[in-house]
Amino acid sequence: MRDAKELEFLKNIARRSGRAVPLTDPPQRGNVGVLGLVDADPQTPLGELKDQFIASWTALLGVAGTVAKQDVPKLVEGIVKEHEAGRVVGWNVPELDEYGVPDAVAAAGAAYRAWSDQEDIVEFAEQSTIGITTCDFAVAETGTLALFCDPDKGRLVSLLPPVYLALIPADRLVPRMTQVMRHVSEHGAPSSLNFVTGPSRTGDIESVLVVGVHGPGKVYAYIVE
Repeated sequence: MRDAKELEFLKNIARRSGRAVPLTDPPQRGNVGVLGLVDADPQTPLGELKDQFIASWTALLGVAGTVAKQDVPKLVEGIVKEHEAGRVVGWNVPELDEYGVPDAVAAAGAAYRAWSDQEDIVEFAEQSTIGITTCDFAVAETGTLALFCDPDKGRLVSLLPPVYLALIPADRLVPRMTQVMRHVSEHGAPSSLNFVTGPSRTGDIESVLVVGVHGPGKVYAYIVE
């Protein structure tokens, strides 16, 4: 039962949202998947995992696909130019160097820096248009990236810039979240474990979905073949 103050607050929100009265029932936005608690077949074909991850990520309003390793520079350069980025920050991991990310960003006319312990790196990340990471796991069932943070893999890279790009080594695809949690239980948890499932979103007020409020609003996830 809503009291008078709560009702007045909700009426005010409704008016600002262009509705005459508050919603009585939250709007339905598709089925909510139930995370499997039983491990999937460890022999699930890689092609099937790729298709499932791409479908899950895309359903959450993200952009997903596959890219050949030699085509990653062209992909990165295109995204940097599309968003007219002046600064790009990335994880300090060997894969991004192997994919040619720093050179591709420079070719697009933007400044690139890898995460480090330098005092101004947070400020650089705050001013960056795009953040680029790999991932530790990519969960096909839910379209979720598991990011294990450490001194070379700052969590702010995927949180501060308004555009986020994940380049996923194909061998890090797993069927379900249970594989990620088993790894954590056997090897210990990192200082920060972030799960990224599509763009930032919130439905705090009357269950109205708003994208890009608390983090990146445009997110790309490409599986590197």
